[in-house]
Amino acid sequence: MYDKKINQNKSMVGFSEMKDKSKNKRNSKKNNLLRNKLIAQAFENHSKGDLKTAEKYYKKFISKGFNDPKVYSNYAILCKESLRENEALDLLIKSTDRYPDNPESHAIISDILRSQGKLEEAQFSIEKAINIKPDVADYHFNLGLIFIGLRILSKAIMSLQKAILINPNLIEAYLNLCSVHMDLSNFSEAESSIKKAIKLDPNSSIAHFNLSRIYMELGKDSEAESSVKKAISIQPSFPQAYNSLGIILKNLDKPLEAEASTRKAIELKDDYVEAYYNLGNILRFIGKKEEAIECTKKIMKIRPWSIIGSFSLNQKFEIKSSS
Repeated sequence: MYDKKINQNKSMVGFSEMKDKSKNKRNSKKNNLLRNKLIAQAFENHSKGDLKTAEKYYKKFISKGFNDPKVYSNYAILCKESLRENEALDLLIKSTDRYPDNPESHAIISDILRSQGKLEEAQFSIEKAINIKPDVADYHFNLGLIFIGLRILSKAIMSLQKAILINPNLIEAYLNLCSVHMDLSNFSEAESSIKKAIKLDPNSSIAHFNLSRIYMELGKDSEAESSVKKAISIQPSFPQAYNSLGIILKNLDKPLEAEASTRKAIELKDDYVEAYYNLGNILRFIGKKEEAIECTKKIMKIRPWSIIGSFSLNQKFEIKSSS
């Protein structure tokens, strides 16, 4: 009798365990459905630009105890887009604690730190991302930008070249590589980089503008004029291009056209100190001394501490004493 009772109890226990397993399985399935639904709704609303609704679903996902590195990364991006960078960093630090091998979290941390001017910390984070996943062009590109900020230009070149090696169509890498080479007066390399950028995107106004700057440095004013005019034709509201064209036209002994172009730069950007300085030089050159003095006054009003303004002020007194 005793043995029989034991067997009955065992039978009952087994039945109870089966019920518990079945219930747990149903709950697990239900949780997975809810988890996937919250992720889908959060991502969909985020992609549509409905940040408020997306955030509601991100928060609900986390409050339910669900975990997913993409949710943390995307929620952090949302916070960053909403100018809540410290909140984004908190989320990402939690994410890297749970998922230390998720490169995207380290990359976003680096991006935030770089925007805050914490370049050494940003370098540390992006290098973590690269160590985890070394074949992402954007990671090497961002490391290149950090090295540019740190003025470690040789390493910036290496990182940008690595980004291009991984993704030969990354136009931003060519643009920045051109800028680094220009800083180092490597004008041949700069020209090669910017022409590759133009080949990738013939309608890049900044690429044509930078090519014109290279031609100016090389003393090729006619080619510079052609390139900067191309930039203006693509982007008619480009004050820096009009100012640069003014300098080129003055060099080509076309002072009246230079004046018109520089005035256009000022029309587009009323506080453009460098354009007022260049306009003052042009006006002095063509004998409009009083108007040149007005340019100096404008510079000193916009930027009283300006070296350009101080230099122009000295020229102003020279004009007055000679008149």
